[in-house]
Amino acid sequence: MEDGQQLNFALPSDTLSQLYKRSQETNTQYRATDAAARQEYAQALADYDKALAEIATRTLILEGHNAIVEGLKADTQQNDRSKAIAAYEKALAAFKEAARKDSDNMEAWQSICEAYNYLGQFDLEIKTYREAARKWPEEGWPHYGIGKGLMGNGNSYGALIEYREALRLKRWDDYLQFLLLGIDLEKMGALDEAITAFQENLRQAGSRQGFPVHFFLGKAFFRRGNFRDAIVEFRKELALTQRAKKGYILIGDALYHSGNDNEALAAYRESLKHFPDPSKPDHHYILGAIFHINGDTKGAIAEFSKVVSLDPDHTEAHYRLGKALEDSGNFSEALDEYRKAYSLDPNSPFIADAYEGLKRRRIRR
Repeated sequence: MEDGQQLNFALPSDTLSQLYKRSQETNTQYRATDAAARQEYAQALADYDKALAEIATRTLILEGHNAIVEGLKADTQQNDRSKAIAAYEKALAAFKEAARKDSDNMEAWQSICEAYNYLGQFDLEIKTYREAARKWPEEGWPHYGIGKGLMGNGNSYGALIEYREALRLKRWDDYLQFLLLGIDLEKMGALDEAITAFQENLRQAGSRQGFPVHFFLGKAFFRRGNFRDAIVEFRKELALTQRAKKGYILIGDALYHSGNDNEALAAYRESLKHFPDPSKPDHHYILGAIFHINGDTKGAIAEFSKVVSLDPDHTEAHYRLGKALEDSGNFSEALDEYRKAYSLDPNSPFIADAYEGLKRRRIRR
């Protein structure tokens, strides 16, 4: 470079514009990245706060259930009702606080109702279930709870309405609720609804089933007069477990009512192996059934009479005793036994037919 020559650091205009553009892009990207980072951080904080709130709610619910266990121990083992009430009130407070923290937590609401039930505050229990039904209109469990409360208050008609609504919605957090619903409906004589509830339980439970639902379903079919399906369900239950041994007897009963005397006789003889104790009413019932099919009405009357003496609420024994008495010509006593059977189960079509039929025949005589 010669002396006195000036250096020219000027850059082409297009190069300057490119550098400026790149600097602007870099600045924009940095700000965008910074904003995304802030947003991600804010979301992480929100998720953390939400997790803490869920943990706090869950802790309160667990504390409440532990208090319920304390109350049950005081109630059943220590016979200390005042201590039990204090525990239940502690549980109720925990459940209410959980619901306050998370008003959409269904378990908290269900637990509040449970605590009211243990405290014997049934009106508040029903009121809370009704609030839950308004809050979750597509859920079935609040209607089931309302029905249980109404049943406890002696309002069976109102309970049946709620049970039917629960069954219609078919939205539950626990498939076992369908089992409990079916049992209640079967007791009330709402047999078609009970059958639907048991079938829904079986559909939802799958391999998780740990209860003799096929047995309960078979009983509902039996009372409905559907003996074929009853036999199928009893046999399914006996193939799965021996817990519901009564199914052996009911298979015999279903076969008897179906007019299959020979198969019924074989089923009763098989069931006698499972009920060998002569001090039990089931043992005498089986003997009575065998005597009756074999035409020994005297022996049948003796055995069925032992059953109703040991178990006055044995519906089928009253009915079968009535049949044996009618077959022997003791119409007045037969009608009395049919009447007792009918009072125990007015929804049974074959009991109603026997009772009403004999009444009509006696009037004509």
